[in-house]
Amino acid sequence: MSSDPSSGGPPERQAEPTPAEMSEERRRIARDLHDGTSQLLTVMQLSLGRLKSSTGDEAAALIEECERATRKMRDQLRVFSGVL
Repeated sequence: MSSDPSSGGPPERQAEPTPAEMSEERRRIARDLHDGTSQLLTVMQLSLGRLKSSTGDEAAALIEECERATRKMRDQLRVFSGVL
């Protein structure tokens, strides 16, 4: 690293997060993960319940809805696993 020529000193470094900050960030991630996946699982559960009594085009639309929810959940899990 090079120093900042205008200050004459070394470049500023970001402070390491405190244990409390790290713990809060873990709680936030867990909350976001829980909320996002719970919502998508509820969509899937309701759609699958409706699918039981559906036919034809309506059934196909409900299956597509479940597929979209599954893809969104997978994408969210990838994002969160990358953060962790």
